[in-house]
Amino acid sequence: PKEYFRRLTMEEVEMKMQIAPLISRYEKLGKRIKTLKNWYKDSQKHSKYIEELVKVYRREREEVGMKISKKIDDIPLYRRILEVIGLKSSTELAILLAFIDPAHSKNEIVGYCKSNKRVNMHLSTLANNIYVMAIKNRRVSEKYKKLVETWKSKKLPKRKILSKIKTQIIKDIRQTYLLYSKQQTTETISIGACWS
Repeated sequence: PKEYFRRLTMEEVEMKMQIAPLISRYEKLGKRIKTLKNWYKDSQKHSKYIEELVKVYRREREEVGMKISKKIDDIPLYRRILEVIGLKSSTELAILLAFIDPAHSKNEIVGYCKSNKRVNMHLSTLANNIYVMAIKNRRVSEKYKKLVETWKSKKLPKRKILSKIKTQIIKDIRQTYLLYSKQQTTETISIGACWS
């Protein structure tokens, strides 16, 4: 919706110009990997070649993802949200923060994510990563581990658990923003200005 957008500062514009091509490359590599995996299932003749190509694309995607995370590693809001979720770094979270504005209400952010397939894809991937880490008892906050354990004990299907994780992620982004905004001025902690 038109009211969702706001005027960007020069710092925000510069950062978004730097990170935009990296995000596009990251997404394109993800689509290529997915396509190649489908080809791999249907092709026995060229399976070894396809498998090697997938490895090459995966390595490049990881490198691009690291560049994206590094670009915003010094952003206080990004680091604080990582702490809440219990992660050291997250390309998907970094990309989310390039698109959404936590200054808006939780419901507005949820609505925006649902209406934007591109943003929803990264949110879904982050939710799935958290789900897998929680199940395997890997590095993720105890809060998320307990939430996933509770939802699984209620025998909720995975898609519903992932939906709840997505909502919790947005809630954590919003709450972290509000807590941080009490210590800073609006100009320095609004999502775009967090790039500075």
